[in-house]
Amino acid sequence: MERLTEKDKHILCQKLCDTKNRCNNPDNKNYKDYGGRGIKVCSEWSDKKNVHRNFRKWAIENGWRKGLSIDRKDNNGDYEPSNCRWSTPKQQSNNMRFNRIVTINGKEKTVQEWADIVGISQRAMTGRIESGWSEEDLLKPKYKPLKMTKAEMSKEIRMWRGLKEQGKPIELPCAVGDTVYYADNEYYFTVLPVKVDEISIMESNAILHKCLLFDGNGDVETQFDFDKDDFGKTVFLTRQEAEDKLAEMEGKK
Repeated sequence: MERLTEKDKHILCQKLCDTKNRCNNPDNKNYKDYGGRGIKVCSEWSDKKNVHRNFRKWAIENGWRKGLSIDRKDNNGDYEPSNCRWSTPKQQSNNMRFNRIVTINGKEKTVQEWADIVGISQRAMTGRIESGWSEEDLLKPKYKPLKMTKAEMSKEIRMWRGLKEQGKPIELPCAVGDTVYYADNEYYFTVLPVKVDEISIMESNAILHKCLLFDGNGDVETQFDFDKDDFGKTVFLTRQEAEDKLAEMEGKK
């Protein structure tokens, strides 16, 4: 068995004592969720003479390191070698019996797991769910404020003022988050619904629309960049317009 420092031995001893206390002591604040539910500590870790040695041996052989907590694979089972493992706090929270399971796009995960995927807090994800957000909206990434220096912002304002003075107001054909339809006559040979992810105004005053194509699992398959002038030629606001254009292009081949 790997050699442990006295401090390590003390940490493991305390973990075992805490485990037994919440299972055996009715005065423990967590007893109702452990001993009160009939959860016990096995005899190998509670009755024998070498109980702490047995526990330390199991802990080392099963990957214990500082910062990990003992966790039961089956939350209705006892604390015993075959039902326990070492987990990080996040892994352990995902295994709690009262953790909420949410199904999105046919996949079951805890609220915390979905929050990690989206990149938001568990509280924020819970808020989205309880507010009745659609499955599509639940998976939207966290809003990221525009990161722009004062110099860049001043340049942007001067550019817009210049366009206004020249009588060249810019009318955008769509907004971020909209779905537009690309009549692809080069690679996919079909009409592709793509979501507008970002709109950028270039120094040349060209307007670039970054659009994303998602696969059947909701993952980004590829990205398309369209100029404002592409709208009405290969990119359309309705599927019917795109299908009509695609049929026209195929007829000219």
